[in-house]
Amino acid sequence: MSQNKLYMVCGVPASGKTWVCEQLGESVEYVSHDNYIKLDANYVGALCSAIEFGDVVTECPFGETRMRNRLIGVGLDVVPVFVVENLYVLRKRTRARTGNTLLPKNVESRAMSIRDRAIEWGCFHGTSAQVLEHLKGEVSRGDNSTD
Repeated sequence: MSQNKLYMVCGVPASGKTWVCEQLGESVEYVSHDNYIKLDANYVGALCSAIEFGDVVTECPFGETRMRNRLIGVGLDVVPVFVVENLYVLRKRTRARTGNTLLPKNVESRAMSIRDRAIEWGCFHGTSAQVLEHLKGEVSRGDNSTD
């Protein structure tokens, strides 16, 4: 398997995971979790294919332990990073998307505990802007193929 890394951007809905991934542009291959209904062979296959050409970034909106374990199980070098935003920011972004400022209770409680998961795993965590700056310094898009 490749020496390239899979950066798994974890966070609750409206935390900025997709925005972070999209902002990385040409520097990294972005495989959008949103294009897959569930963590299945197609999604894992897409990640495995993409990582052969450089670092890859994907978002993880839920189930980060299961997702990380599954990806490590197929031989990927997984580097979780966590977007941690306060409830005010999450409500503001939710209102911009849906017109509603109410967060589901499970999202609110998860938002309060996701920082703890990042600390438990020893992973980088910060606001979406901080995670973006961190990843800009970490990712590389190299061509591992031989001509």
